[in-house]
Amino acid sequence: FGSVLRLENFCLLMAVLFGLQYADRSLGPVLSLHVEALGVSASRVAVLSGVLFSLAAGAAALGHHLCGRLTRRVSARGIIVAGAGLAAVGSVGLVVSWNVGLLALSLALFGVGIGAGMTAAYTAAGLVVPQGSHGTAFGLLTGASLTGMALTPIFTGILAIASIRAVFVLDVVALGLLAIVVRRWMTSPKQA
Repeated sequence: FGSVLRLENFCLLMAVLFGLQYADRSLGPVLSLHVEALGVSASRVAVLSGVLFSLAAGAAALGHHLCGRLTRRVSARGIIVAGAGLAAVGSVGLVVSWNVGLLALSLALFGVGIGAGMTAAYTAAGLVVPQGSHGTAFGLLTGASLTGMALTPIFTGILAIASIRAVFVLDVVALGLLAIVVRRWMTSPKQA
């Protein structure tokens, strides 16, 4: 257990997965409220919110796919930085959105960034984990991701009391910091 945590970039990658998952799941508790605040009629909020969730999820799947192709030319570090940055830009769009079109575009950017960043983080971790430690490493990485998923509704609910847009402002800050920290401190992994 301890030997896995001491692997190159491993704790940083756990933080990356926690942060990306936190931002990704922050949409759940507030997206319908945000759609309604944009002036969408109550009878259309549920359907439109579902479509927008699906758009974000589909964009994340596209990000996962693109990451596979990008890793042939770009380092995992570069993809994580770009993914977190793109997701932060999408979050800025969520903060300033005044109509559903801008909201949809922002969710697409956000999703692609989250998808690419998460896949690159798992890829980078896989490069440094020795053969006999894959189960432990995967458990720790998944635990970090699931912790982000579990804590998001609590913090999002508290922030939404102040403002729905405050949820997205926190995402902008967290994703921007994540990109800066990875750019500054993540090293190029040496394979296990």
